[in-house]
Amino acid sequence: EAFGNPIVFCDEFDKSIAGLQGGASTDGGSGNRMMQNWMQYMIDRDPGSYWICTSNNINTIKEFSAGALLRRFDAAFFIDMPTQEECRGIAKIWARKKNVIIPDDFDFDGYTGADIEKLARVMSMIKCDADRARRFVIPTQVALGKQISQIRKDAAKICLPASQALEKVDFRRKIDMGSRT
Repeated sequence: EAFGNPIVFCDEFDKSIAGLQGGASTDGGSGNRMMQNWMQYMIDRDPGSYWICTSNNINTIKEFSAGALLRRFDAAFFIDMPTQEECRGIAKIWARKKNVIIPDDFDFDGYTGADIEKLARVMSMIKCDADRARRFVIPTQVALGKQISQIRKDAAKICLPASQALEKVDFRRKIDMGSRT
């Protein structure tokens, strides 16, 4: 905060706290104490600092300290698997980077950006078309179908959807000011 209003990005935040539940049995309690200090900072911090954390397992964050950690964040967003249209955009980027041609009508069902990157890498490496390269790529939805379904179910309870428009919600409160006589 000495630099002003920091924007802090923590990738895979769930992994950084995964071992903290063990407390003293894993690291003598040092990690747990550091996390408690950070949680206190998140309550006391001046407005202006902004924390962005990614997580593949919302339950780790939700269960840490009985949900107190999750309450430290202004909001939790769920970013679902990319749509076909989003996949086509990702494919154009990777096709250009790897100097390959991925057809516009390629079926990206179950693919993530990382899967599309691998598809393009395989195409470039073995000098083949997208249909042949498909044999060497297991889409994330196929590999982790049950886990992804559970993640979606868990996220629906506590996260705002980042991949779709929310219906308009009126957040204004009515305050009874009482009679002013």
